[in-house]
Amino acid sequence: SGSEDYNLTMTNSDSMDCDLFSGDGFSTVVNSSANCTASDNLTETFKIDDDNGLAGSTTYYLRIEGESSTAKASTYNITVASASGN
Repeated sequence: SGSEDYNLTMTNSDSMDCDLFSGDGFSTVVNSSANCTASDNLTETFKIDDDNGLAGSTTYYLRIEGESSTAKASTYNITVASASGN
């Protein structure tokens, strides 16, 4: 019900990137600070801004994108957990 920061951890077999959205159909980018930087192993803390976490009453959508210069299938393991450990 409250707001909280969430940590994303991914291990990838290829360079991946991600964006966090709210709203149906990936219609609203949550915040530019909630975008991953492309790499083989992604880590990111998702929050709305420096002072506010993600709202517990909102549905969020995570889009994973390949960033390799040559298209290929990629596998990844993804973990999303509360930054506070709860």
